[in-house]
Amino acid sequence: MSAFFATSEAALFSLQRVDREALKDDASIGEAIRHLLAQPRRLLAALLMGSEAANIALSSTSAQLAAEAWPDWPGGRWVNIAIVAPIIILFADIMPKTLGIRFARPVARVVVRPLQFWNELVSPVRFVLTSIADGFLRLLGVQPPKENEGLQEVQLRTLIDQGLQVGVIQPMEQEIIHRVFEFGDLPVSRVMTPRPDVFSLSITTPWPELIAKINEFRYSRVPLWQGSPENIVGILLMKDLIRFRSGPPPNARQLQKVLHPTMFVPPSKRAQDLLREFRHKNMHLAVVVDEHGSSVGLVTLDDLLTELVGAVHDESDAVEKDSVELSPGLFTVQAGMDVDDFSARFGVELPEGEYTTLGGFVFHLLGRAPEKGDEVAWEGRGFKVSGLEGRRITEVTVNLGAPPPEVVE
Repeated sequence: MSAFFATSEAALFSLQRVDREALKDDASIGEAIRHLLAQPRRLLAALLMGSEAANIALSSTSAQLAAEAWPDWPGGRWVNIAIVAPIIILFADIMPKTLGIRFARPVARVVVRPLQFWNELVSPVRFVLTSIADGFLRLLGVQPPKENEGLQEVQLRTLIDQGLQVGVIQPMEQEIIHRVFEFGDLPVSRVMTPRPDVFSLSITTPWPELIAKINEFRYSRVPLWQGSPENIVGILLMKDLIRFRSGPPPNARQLQKVLHPTMFVPPSKRAQDLLREFRHKNMHLAVVVDEHGSSVGLVTLDDLLTELVGAVHDESDAVEKDSVELSPGLFTVQAGMDVDDFSARFGVELPEGEYTTLGGFVFHLLGRAPEKGDEVAWEGRGFKVSGLEGRRITEVTVNLGAPPPEVVE
């Protein structure tokens, strides 16, 4: 009996999707298997109850026989254990489970009906035992698993990686699937373009200058501000400028009439929620504001899609390298590179902190306003401020070999 339950457990739980599809040729068998596997915790409890009951019965019977065979010899008990234990392990566990895995599909056809009967027969006892087990789990602060909880993220990631190894999943498919998982918990602050790097114009910009700037940078949507760059009053779409091609240049009031409303989001908003909002509102751009209502950055639909599938450049895009190797182990890197991208690119795991870019990391190490030529060291790597605009670091020279001297305050 124990071998039956062990074989059944191995066969049913090792059925692949293709096996379950093949078993659908017999509708009743396929439906019965689907019903059993839909409640894996209940099925496993029923199988264990049957297997353990059979093992206990075998052990008790053999102990009784040993006591009758050697009534006055204390060693009889140990002889019984030495004989019965290997038999149970070998013939009631290892061999049956091996056969169940090897012949999962035909075994499943044979055992499903008896298992259905057994599953129903022990349901009252199983309910009592699982309820007691759940009570102890809650006392330990552990939430009992739900019946249809499904696979956890880490399990799905492992399956995807295994699929790549056996050739079922392509490398690009694996990368995109992993990006989807990471996208779920990604805050907008990790995706946005920081405010100093945002291209925006004043609504009072003279018309010729405004057109010249737009032609130079060739953005399809431009935020316009009034008073200060933090006060975004609307989004100008390039297609809306067509109406002004003939006639006098528009003034600020006329320009404001064609502006599209601005979506404002907090830095903590999840990227997947923003993507859903973009779809529902048919929008492509949002301004990221802090708790004081000040603009801290800009996030676009393209930014979100880039996180999912990687950067996709248009034919007219000038692809700018974000890092250049100067010599072995020495690189110039754009300060706006995300710390996670830097870690993945150079194999250097930067610590977490209140920064999202390489420039922010270097600024954090400096602990003061940066100056061009400033050098800092961290974990045997050197970082030099090689580009600066005002107080903002724009480029960092990274030495992955020997660190430079420490900064002298």
